[in-house]
Amino acid sequence: MKGDSSQKKLYSLRKRIFFAFFFSYLMLFIFIVITSVFYYRIELRHSEETYSVLTENTAKQIDSDLANIQNFVLTTMINHSDLTLLESAADQASFPQIQARFVNYMRDYTASLSSASGVFFYLPRIDRFMFAVNKESSFPYAVQTTLHNYEGSALIRALRSGYRRWRFTEHDNALYLEKYLTYGSRVGGAWISYSKLESQYGLSGAYRGSLMLFASQTDGSYYTEDASLTAYTFTPGRRRCYAEYNGKKTDYLQVSAPLAHCDEQLVLLIPLSNIRKELKEYTRVGYIIFGTMLGAFIFFYLTVRKNLAVPINNLRRVSAAFREGETDTEAFERLQQDIHSIEVQEITRGIGDLVDQLSAVKNRVLMEEYAKNSFELQSLKNQVSPHFLINSLSSISSLSSVSTDPALVRTLISLLASHLRYTMSQKTSVSISEEVQHLTEYYKMMQIRYPNSLEYEIDIEGLCEDAAIFPSLILMLSENSVKHNLAVGELLTIRVTAVEQDLNGQQVVRITHRDSGRGFDEAVLEQLNRLSDTPPEAVREGQNIGLYNIVRRLSLAYPDKESAITFSNDENGGAVISLVIPYIPYTES
Repeated sequence: MKGDSSQKKLYSLRKRIFFAFFFSYLMLFIFIVITSVFYYRIELRHSEETYSVLTENTAKQIDSDLANIQNFVLTTMINHSDLTLLESAADQASFPQIQARFVNYMRDYTASLSSASGVFFYLPRIDRFMFAVNKESSFPYAVQTTLHNYEGSALIRALRSGYRRWRFTEHDNALYLEKYLTYGSRVGGAWISYSKLESQYGLSGAYRGSLMLFASQTDGSYYTEDASLTAYTFTPGRRRCYAEYNGKKTDYLQVSAPLAHCDEQLVLLIPLSNIRKELKEYTRVGYIIFGTMLGAFIFFYLTVRKNLAVPINNLRRVSAAFREGETDTEAFERLQQDIHSIEVQEITRGIGDLVDQLSAVKNRVLMEEYAKNSFELQSLKNQVSPHFLINSLSSISSLSSVSTDPALVRTLISLLASHLRYTMSQKTSVSISEEVQHLTEYYKMMQIRYPNSLEYEIDIEGLCEDAAIFPSLILMLSENSVKHNLAVGELLTIRVTAVEQDLNGQQVVRITHRDSGRGFDEAVLEQLNRLSDTPPEAVREGQNIGLYNIVRRLSLAYPDKESAITFSNDENGGAVISLVIPYIPYTES
């Protein structure tokens, strides 16, 4: 129903308090987690940016050194006069001297190129191979063998097509970055060992366990002399990757930068575990805050439970005592023995005083209401019974003066006695069928007194016969119609019906009383429909007292149930009185 749906939902204060603390703690925990994740991502992004810049700068430095080496080799091939003298071989006696001078030149310049491991020059016309190294290595002999694998112009064509950029090659389980250059029929080049690259360009400031390598952008292959790195595939643009190192799967932060003179990219792999170690400080602070708030949550909850939840439970005990009817002073004193809250004690005392006052008022009101209703019902019955008695005796007097049939007089007296027993009965309710029985007897009395002046019709539906009503309800309506409309020589028709209906979800009995008399005057009709309110002056002066008694008896008999009475005139003439009373099955009391 609307009234029920609009009521606010009740809640437990103790549960609300616990929920408030729990929710606050949960929000704090979520805040710590989010903050930790946030700072972790910031630190990770900072590391990515830092090492991306470091890798790019290193790649630029390598490119710059490779360009310088290339320029030295190419400039030497183009401009150095000793190469021309060696190729011409005009003076064979001076050939060793020229070659020694050129080799010394190579050695001096190579020593100044700290990034190069060695340089070489090859003159195919005279099949002369010359080189200079910063560190003894067998790699120059591998280069010489490679050059001797070609004959004549095929060497130049092969070098120009296959060695345009620096590329990695492996020799004696070592990696080298090599470059071949050509000018005319001359060949020159240089190489850098991977160990020199790593020592020369090793990324300073990187985490322990970081790996520097060179990886191909096309097939994902990589070059490094660290055999512990396995199961790794380079993917350009990826920031995080997995690889096996020493047989253990490890997640790395991958940063890379392209090299202008190589097909490979410079790659730096930084173990993410090392980055996370730096974040342990944030985690440690989070644990401290988390543990502190957990302790505070437990402390505050126990404090609130002791100082608030316990008094609330005591109040619940007091209210439970009220519901069980335990309202004496001693009971409240027993309940207050373990209450240490001043406010709760004051509330409890106030409730006790209020209950005492309410009990006294309730008893007084009930007694007064009972006495009032009993007195008013008895007064109404006393008004009804003499009224019927006087009318009936008048009928017997009239009949005995005009009739010589003793049986008819006895019948009338018998009917009168039955009516007196019915109207003087102490019953507070009867069934409609019993009311109809005495109503029929009343009609018979009126037909004996006023021959050919009264006709009646009674139509009661099945279930209505067992419905309970207070005595003489319909009888008083008919008596009122007879009193105001019945006359000798004129036919008065009375029709009584009773049907069962559903009104607002409640079963009711609708009783309709119709007569063919003159009906109600408009002024009287207005007064009759206001009888449920303060009775008008006409009633106080004695008019329509019977109808007013019916209205009052309805309000007293059904104070809390659906009941109503309406007065109207039929369109064909006559009065119509409609009563609605709750359907209550009659039981013999």
